[in-house]
Amino acid sequence: MNRYMWDGSYTVEAAFIVPVVLGIFYGWMFQLFYLHDQVVMDGMLQEIVVLRQEKKDCGQQEMDEWRERLQEALWIARVDGFQLQKDSLCTKGKISASAVWKIPVMPPFLGSWFRSSAAETISSVQPETALRIKGREEKQSGGD
Repeated sequence: MNRYMWDGSYTVEAAFIVPVVLGIFYGWMFQLFYLHDQVVMDGMLQEIVVLRQEKKDCGQQEMDEWRERLQEALWIARVDGFQLQKDSLCTKGKISASAVWKIPVMPPFLGSWFRSSAAETISSVQPETALRIKGREEKQSGGD
């Protein structure tokens, strides 16, 4: 009779411990994948902005190619937005992505939907030149 009492306690412990351990494991794995995608987004955005600064023209076809390369490099996220902008002072880039992880044990702990974004700005000119250009723009718009 003692033998049956011990067998039932293992089942109860396993029913509690296994979901907790799996939840922690899935959360940890999701955070690793999410961190990977964030690092890839930051690295590729920096590369794109630097290349855009060096090159004068950037067509829509080249932007689409960069977006496809970025999407292929990401593990769990989907690229939602991709912008590049160049003016006389700086080159700016922004990427936004979202990820959905459909695992039943995750929503109570971490949620199931995450949004991430990365932004990069690189100056096109030396700081003293930027101050002169900015001062000239302010004087022109100020209505002397």
